[in-house]
Amino acid sequence: MREYIDRWAHYRRVIQGNASTTVHAYVLRVQQLTRYLADTGRATEPDEVTSGDIAAWLTWLYEERRNTSNATRASKLSAVRDFFAWLAAQGLHADRVHRDLGAAAGEPAERAGHP
Repeated sequence: MREYIDRWAHYRRVIQGNASTTVHAYVLRVQQLTRYLADTGRATEPDEVTSGDIAAWLTWLYEERRNTSNATRASKLSAVRDFFAWLAAQGLHADRVHRDLGAAAGEPAERAGHP
């Protein structure tokens, strides 16, 4: 997944013009998800990650990291949602998670996560 994260970071920094600190923060959030998936024996390849995996991670943040505020979890989810939207836009087989994350956020599936 590292290659995808690097490409997404490049896109955010160069194409979208996001500040390096913003991109770094987003990358750290997606890397945290990736570490959680690996540590819990879940799939880490983007086309194998499910919205259930992401929900489990958010639950873990809530239950195991009690100092993680709602705003922090929402920020982490925003980064993950953006990453999966980028993957889907690149045709990298993340459409299902992208649609599920958009639906969970109350966005229309065809617009979910798009800038």
